[in-house]
Parts: sequence; structure tokens; C-alpha cells
Amino acid sequence: MDNYIQQYEKFVKEIVAKSYPELEGRKIIVIEKEAKYRAKASYTLNGLQITMTYKLRKFPRKVKKRIITHELSHMVDFVKDGWLKTNLGFYRYLLFPNVRHDCERRVNIREIERGYGNYILDVIKENKKRKLQHLYPLTEKEVKRLIKKHGVRR
Repeated sequence: MDNYIQQYEKFVKEIVAKSYPELEGRKIIVIEKEAKYRAKASYTLNGLQITMTYKLRKFPRKVKKRIITHELSHMVDFVKDGWLKTNLGFYRYLLFPNVRHDCERRVNIREIERGYGNYILDVIKENKKRKLQHLYPLTEKEVKRLIKKHGVRR
């Protein structure tokens, strides 16, 4: 098995054990492939799956953990909604920017509630440098307010 896949699987186990009890005991498959996106969560017929792109291999450990945390947060919705609703909803996510924005906002708020607010702040700061902050569903001010409310544990 690939060392990168093993590293990602280890991150998944650690993060699920600390912060995502509703995913405990569920089969979460991690694969790598070439794609436009960095990572993607999906609910396949084989179970929950995180797809990481090969280009993530060169990213720092903290960034990889941040990405996996985000994808696991999507999986909380998948488990709650079930396979059919999740996969039908995927098309709405792709076709309607407001649906995508609302979904990403909900997922980011969940990450903050579970103690990963600093991860979100890191992304916002990176996006500011790259002049991409308009793509992010939460403002820096909102994130700081939510962190203050929920705390930072990671």
C-alpha cells in the first residue's frame, strides 16, 4: 500500500476518533487520483470515500490534515442524509452555486464547532494572499466570532 494512502488513513482515524463520533466504525476509503480539485468526499456504493489528488503529496502535513478534516465534515451530512439523497444532492451542488455555498458554509461552521477554526483561518489568509477570499463562504470576522464562541481545541 502506498505510504501516502497510509498517511491519509492515519489522519482519518485520528480525526474521526477526536472529533467525528458519528463516523466512528464506518468504512472510509481513501484513494488518490489525478483531478482538477484537491480533494473530494463522496458516498459510493462501497462506502464513504475521500479522493486526494497526487499534487497533495507535496503539501505540508498540516494542510493535508486540514483538507481531510473538511472532507470528513461533509461525510457527517452524507451519513445523516443517506446514500440516495447524498448522491442526488450532488447534482444540485454542482449546478447551483447557492446550494454549493450553503453546503460549504455549513461544513465550515461544523469544523469550527469541532475545534478546527484555526484551519479555516489559515485557508482564509491563503485566499487573501491569492486574492480568492471572495470564493470562501465565511468571512474572517465570522470565523473569529465562531472560534470565540466554540473555542479551539486542535
